[in-house]
Amino acid sequence: MAYQLRPYRFHFFSLVLTIICYNYITDHYGWLISIPISFILILILTSIKITLTINEASISYEMSFLHLSIYRKELSPVEISQIKFFRIRWKTKAAEIKRVKGWNWRVADFGKEEVEEKGNG
Repeated sequence: MAYQLRPYRFHFFSLVLTIICYNYITDHYGWLISIPISFILILILTSIKITLTINEASISYEMSFLHLSIYRKELSPVEISQIKFFRIRWKTKAAEIKRVKGWNWRVADFGKEEVEEKGNG
């Protein structure tokens, strides 16, 4: 089952990055060049899609740009030592997948209750 990321923080980061780039390019090259470059940057950053797929055999995380995979990581059950569920805001539930080796995965903002139900049952 595949779940799409609800990109609240990602869109905020994209907006901040676009504003910083716009100010830098305007200061050095002028507004005539900075507006098209900022528009292209917004299109690129909003075209990135993040997907979490949960199967019986694995959990995979994929970041893609216009259906081209940029980053893909897959975990098998052997690599997972523990899954810990917690709240990150008043209403939002999250999970942390603790790995035997490597960085832990934090799963949050991937749909409302679907990921928690799949993880619990």
